[in-house]
Amino acid sequence: MKGLICLGCGMLVVALTFVVTMGQEESPPAYVGMKGCVCHKLKSLGNQVGHWQEKDPHAKAYESLKSEESKKVAAQMGIKDPTADKRCLECHATASVAPEDQRVNLKMEDGVSCEGCHGPGSKYCKKQIMIDRERAVARGLVVIKTPEQRQKVCGRCHNKDVPKEFYKELDFVKDWEPVKHTLPPEEN
Repeated sequence: MKGLICLGCGMLVVALTFVVTMGQEESPPAYVGMKGCVCHKLKSLGNQVGHWQEKDPHAKAYESLKSEESKKVAAQMGIKDPTADKRCLECHATASVAPEDQRVNLKMEDGVSCEGCHGPGSKYCKKQIMIDRERAVARGLVVIKTPEQRQKVCGRCHNKDVPKEFYKELDFVKDWEPVKHTLPPEEN
């Protein structure tokens, strides 16, 4: 009898959980900022964060808006301050596109950070998810390996809509070299 009561209680808990969560959508992924990319700072994993900081111009994308040339072109477009205008920031600072309540871990000064290209990381940034590439992609990780994937992701900002003074036709094979930050090959 005691076993039947426990079984009944267990079924009731499952049923109530189903009813309570029925119709509720899973929350959208959130931006976690550079703190969410902690494993990618490890030398054993290729130190992608270090590569981004030292060699990738995306890390300085926000800073580039402070240049005299950027200010001049912005003024021609009727933009008073390119470091504060959404038209400039949406391609120069990941923090600017994140919802207001998700900006706590993002800084404009980080320019185009990891999540600017790879998508908001809250649902894939944990190690137990990242070690399974398929699972990470299913949870929102944007992988950028092929020229077609680069065209899709990079083309959001690198396109003919940017001011002509800054537009550069990209070769999504050759121009990938300075920004790529691959994981080291796995040791068998």
